[in-house]
Amino acid sequence: MKKHYLSFKSGLLIAVGLLLFTSSQAQLPAKVLVGYWHNWNSLRVKDVDPRYNVIMLSFLEADKDGNTQNNVVGDLEFTPYSKSQLKADIPVVQAKGKKVLISIGGANGSFKLNSTADKDTYVSKVKAFIQEYGVDGIDLDLEPITGSENLLETHIQLMIDGTKE
Repeated sequence: MKKHYLSFKSGLLIAVGLLLFTSSQAQLPAKVLVGYWHNWNSLRVKDVDPRYNVIMLSFLEADKDGNTQNNVVGDLEFTPYSKSQLKADIPVVQAKGKKVLISIGGANGSFKLNSTADKDTYVSKVKAFIQEYGVDGIDLDLEPITGSENLLETHIQLMIDGTKE
C-alpha cells in the first residue's frame, strides 16, 4: 500500500510543479511565507500579519456531511466566515503584492476522481471558485487515498488533466 501512496504523491507533486512553472498568473515571489487562513478562524484576510505573502484560503473541500468516508468531488464547497468580507479583502491584499490561493482538499476534504465526469465536475467547481473570488491560483492539499494501482493512476491522471484545464 505504501508503494501506491508514493506513486500518488509523486504524481501530484509533479502536477503542482508543472502548474507553478507554466502559469504566469500565480508566479510566487522568490521568498514566501505561507499561511493557511482556515487556521485563523474569523480573522479577516486583510488583517493577516503582513509578513505572510502567500495566503491559502482553506479549504475547498468535499466533506459536505462531515463523513470523510464518502467524499465526492460533487460536494466540493467553501464556507468562509463571511463571504462578502472575504471577497472585499482579497483585492486589498493582492494590491499589496500578496498571492491568494485556494487550497483544495485538506485533512477531511480530499476526494478521488474516478471518471471523466468527475474530472469535469472538479474543473467546473474550481473554475467557478476562482472566478467568484478572484484568487491567484490553487494549492492541492489532497491527503492519502486508497485503492488499486489502476484506480490511483486514473485519479492522478484525471487530477493532472483537470488541474491543467
